[in-house]
Formats: sequence, structure tokens, C-alpha cells
Amino acid sequence: MSGIEQSSSTVHTDPRGTLIATELSDVPFAVTRIFVVRGPDGGAVRGDHVTNSAELLVLVSGTVTVFSGIDAEHVDAGVTLSRPGARILLEVGHYVRYFLPNAESEILVLCEQPFVSRS
Repeated sequence: MSGIEQSSSTVHTDPRGTLIATELSDVPFAVTRIFVVRGPDGGAVRGDHVTNSAELLVLVSGTVTVFSGIDAEHVDAGVTLSRPGARILLEVGHYVRYFLPNAESEILVLCEQPFVSRS
């Protein structure tokens, strides 16, 4: 898939729940911004832009389908993450769009650069 690399965070599950850990030393860039995206009931498409920095998307719960390409007109088939801790590294300058199918779908995003408003 164009502009992405798949990997997995460390996941520990026991009767108390699930812990998902990503060591910052495993992230191939200095993290300057972190945010969480949760899908609404009925799902939503998010992203739909060219990345201005490298991003690491980590699935927290549910599922997410990530599409990437050189631009919005040239997008590869989607990759669906369905295991908590599964992650995708997005290269800077690639178009990204992702689908969160419901309110149980949540991702953590670590970014190399701070947010820049497009307005």
C-alpha cells in the first residue's frame, strides 16, 4: 500500500482489561502532537487530506479502514485494522482517508508536526 507501513503495539490483556503500549522510542519520529478520533454512531470518513507530517495511527478499539495514495484520485485498496494495538505509519506528503464504522471505533494518532490550519 502506498505511503504506509503496518506494525503492532504491545498489547496486554487479562481479566482487568486491555493495555495497549507504544514506546516512543519505537516511533520513527519525534512526537509533537497526539490526538484521539472516535467514530460516531453510523460511522464516518475522516482524514481526506494530504499529511503534512508523518503520523502513526494506533487502533484502540473497534475497527478502522485506512486508505492512502499519492492523492485523492489515486488511492490504494483499504487496509482494515481490527486488533487493538494494530498500527499504521503514514509517510509525510501522502493522501490519507480512514473510515471509522461506529462509536466503538477509536484510534490514537501520534504526529511529527503540530497542527496547521488549512484556512
